[in-house]
Amino acid sequence: MSVAGWIVAAVIADPSAALVDVAGDAGCPSAAEVASALQGLLPPKEPEQPADRATLTDDGGAIVIALRRASGEPVGEKRLDAAQSCEQRARAAAVTIAAWEAQLGVQTNTLVVQPPAPPPGPAAIVARAQPIELPRPADGPFRARPGVGLGASINGASPAPAGTVEVALSRPDGLLIPAVAALVVGSHSRSIGPGEGTWRRYGLLATVGSRTTWSTTWLEGRIGVAATLLDISGNSFPYGNGHGFTFDPGVPVGARFGLDARPMRWWIDATIAFWPRPQTLYLGNVPGSTTLPRAEALLSLGASYERR
Repeated sequence: MSVAGWIVAAVIADPSAALVDVAGDAGCPSAAEVASALQGLLPPKEPEQPADRATLTDDGGAIVIALRRASGEPVGEKRLDAAQSCEQRARAAAVTIAAWEAQLGVQTNTLVVQPPAPPPGPAAIVARAQPIELPRPADGPFRARPGVGLGASINGASPAPAGTVEVALSRPDGLLIPAVAALVVGSHSRSIGPGEGTWRRYGLLATVGSRTTWSTTWLEGRIGVAATLLDISGNSFPYGNGHGFTFDPGVPVGARFGLDARPMRWWIDATIAFWPRPQTLYLGNVPGSTTLPRAEALLSLGASYERR
């Protein structure tokens, strides 16, 4: 076995020989995964030398790594890319810790050359290891996140089935999440005199959301605009039945609570859609009319896909 191999084996057998202790409650990566990735990047410490300490903290889906000297003096702190896999995060954390240790100029990285003779001469020359420059990871591009939701529309008339097909655009560490969706609402109905009026809704939604993320759950608030068509028809009227379409714009405001089990995200959505334009159903040749509801609740269960 080579000398480097004996050093790595000694560190594995005796964790106290490690130059840096890794701790923390993060799960992706865990402290053990980062400690394993550090093997071979740092030399073992001297027996009397106290170990520095690296801490992994879970911060809203991302991981923050911090390094302190054995004396408690902070050395550095870095937020790992939330879009990377656990293995990639562990390697990135290990390289970051190794770079910080190189910058500290510890005993293994510092060489002191003394003057050879007592006569006056140049002062001691300290050759210090050059810091390792780590490239800053660039923010990733927007990622398309398709999703489907199924549920019901409730507006004071008869309830109706409702569904959406959407595409959201996400970006690592992005503050806002834009999305577009196709909306279909089934038939609501309401009695008008001797007959019944029904209406259905088809349209597009454009929204923007802001998300708060915890370990595996998240909460997202949304607001946007809607452009829909009302398909209105009458039934069982003694003088014939009517049918027509009308444009109906609106403003959806909602909240979504979800579980992150990537590549799938499962969620519950509650949205209130406001329709400011008044829409009235009335009978020809027969007294009677009704105004369509100006707001409705859209409740749904859904899922979206996001590649790792």
